[in-house]
Amino acid sequence: MKVEEIGLFRKLQEHLDKLLVGFPSTKFYVELELLQYLITPKQVRIAIKLSFT
Repeated sequence: MKVEEIGLFRKLQEHLDKLLVGFPSTKFYVELELLQYLITPKQVRIAIKLSFT
């Protein structure tokens, strides 16, 4: 994962963590690997602009 992608996926993790269910960070950054597997950087840029409603 590129350095700029790490920051992007971190922003998504923080955004998701603010929602009702949450998406907390982990000691070994497993959540970033999971997000990278599930979603593309282009989709991340869109997702961080979405609200719960």
